[in-house]
Amino acid sequence: TQSVFLKFVGPKDLVAAHETAFASLAESITFEGAPATGEAPRAKGFDPGKLRWTLPPGWTEGKAGGMRLATLHPGGAPEVECVITPMSSDAGGVEANVNMWREQMGQPALTPEDVAKLERVEVLGRPAVLVEVAGKYDGVDGREVKDAAFLGLICRVADDSLFLKMVGPRDAVIGAREAFLAL
Repeated sequence: TQSVFLKFVGPKDLVAAHETAFASLAESITFEGAPATGEAPRAKGFDPGKLRWTLPPGWTEGKAGGMRLATLHPGGAPEVECVITPMSSDAGGVEANVNMWREQMGQPALTPEDVAKLERVEVLGRPAVLVEVAGKYDGVDGREVKDAAFLGLICRVADDSLFLKMVGPRDAVIGAREAFLAL
């Protein structure tokens, strides 16, 4: 599956006034040469449909869909969301994604040198960049958490990317950190 990001951000009233036009724009997007089903041609790389994982004890699986391969919730913390998202490209690159996540947490961007110094952990036998940020979370879905923590992993697999991120109230995310890294 290939992905297209379409984002409309602005003052609440302005976005609401243009919601219908935005929906029409979104529905009009197609892939040139895509099969009749609307599925985009698969780029070379790994097959995210073959990814498997073992839920940490007490975790539950929520609704997947859209770009999300899976949505997981640590046991006892339904307000914490852990999302697995495969992308058929570099999705803008590591630096851009790290800084997008930092912005969502109200934190300043890192320099390329600082991004290069971020911790790496093994995912699918490859080094993945680990992002840890605390602050006020303002998600692209409109969700807001005042005292939040964010954990994210970016793993390049061939020409594709795999993102694993978890966000929610700070204490709950910190409490689930070990299980997140084991996942």
